[in-house]
Amino acid sequence: MKVAARGDKTDRFTKVPDWVFQAGLSCHELAALVALLRYAPDIRPSQATLCRDAGMGRTKLIATLRSLESKGIVRTKHRADGNGRQQANRYAISAPVGVRHTNTAVHGANIGGSATRTPGCSPGEQGSVRDTNTNHTRNELEQDELEQERTIHPLPLKGGEGEGGSGSKQENGKWDRTRFEPLRSDLPACLLHDEETVELIFGFWEDNDGAKTRRAWDLLMRDLEAIVNDDDGGLYIVSSELSGAIISGQRKITYAAWLRKMGRI
Repeated sequence: MKVAARGDKTDRFTKVPDWVFQAGLSCHELAALVALLRYAPDIRPSQATLCRDAGMGRTKLIATLRSLESKGIVRTKHRADGNGRQQANRYAISAPVGVRHTNTAVHGANIGGSATRTPGCSPGEQGSVRDTNTNHTRNELEQDELEQERTIHPLPLKGGEGEGGSGSKQENGKWDRTRFEPLRSDLPACLLHDEETVELIFGFWEDNDGAKTRRAWDLLMRDLEAIVNDDDGGLYIVSSELSGAIISGQRKITYAAWLRKMGRI
């Protein structure tokens, strides 16, 4: 039997706290968290390294890290050198409040400050995009959203007045179902201030199996812009919604569903 020599990398292992398995994490969140724990206590691997270790692409990784941040498990400090060039992020990890026990904090970097939270939401609620109203079926929820659009969004959209993102009407009266390939210039200005959010938007558009028409894109941009401009919203909240949708495979993100989750409608 071959015995690993002292200092051989093959005899290394990663210590994973028990609370990691009690936090109700998805398989992607668990993979990303264990990949981060591999570099404790000074956790600052590059995104390329984390993608390799966690076995996922960059967009999925960004979405997963944002979801872990919203749950209060991961805190990220963005770093730059003296010339302003971006360096690898530094991460700190701790158990979420609901499963916190003694000695559960992972000794990562001392980032300082407090985690960003959505007003009225606990850390575990921010990153979730699943509707908590179990008395509604999915079809009923989507029908509610369509009925609420007329009051939430009184202004017409580009590309016609059809419902559900099925396409825009052409001159012959038929719906245009051509696949739309959005560019950066098709994003509202309020969504361009964070590069990771931009990447999440395009990642969500490509990954979900919903409609891919111009009208579907306009509906998505309208709802994301509405969340950004809401007093309880913002760019970070949009990022959290996108992250949760990518991880869970959710097909749609709507302003009406977000308002309902916030308990405002």
